Amino acid sequence: MSNDGDDGNGDDGDDAAESQWGRRPLEELQGNALLWSTIMEMPARRKETKSKQCLFCGQYYTGGPFNIKVHLDGSLKPRSIRLCKPSSQWMERYGEVLAELRRRSSAERKAAEEGYLSLVGCSLT
Repeated sequence: MSNDGDDGNGDDGDDAAESQWGRRPLEELQGNALLWSTIMEMPARRKETKSKQCLFCGQYYTGGPFNIKVHLDGSLKPRSIRLCKPSSQWMERYGEVLAELRRRSSAERKAAEEGYLSLVGCSLT
């Protein structure tokens, strides 16, 4: 008997693949990897694939990291993509990812402001 991912519960193992893809610890997902982890992993995915499917709500859309952020975070404007409405299965993970995205964004803004202020301070002295 082969081990084809069938655990005998009637599904084809796709949920397990989604779980591995979408449930990696947030601290392991650096840079845009956190954003890309919210996109459903598709078998034999190629770079030419433009349409992405949200892991949390199943919506298809195109675009890169900015579009993923806009889809996930309702506070970002302008809204070019419908806001994510996660299924109950993904609600907890969605909240964790959104909180981490906002935390990282805040830290990046603060670092940029400090860098700008030190640059301005250096030119004035």
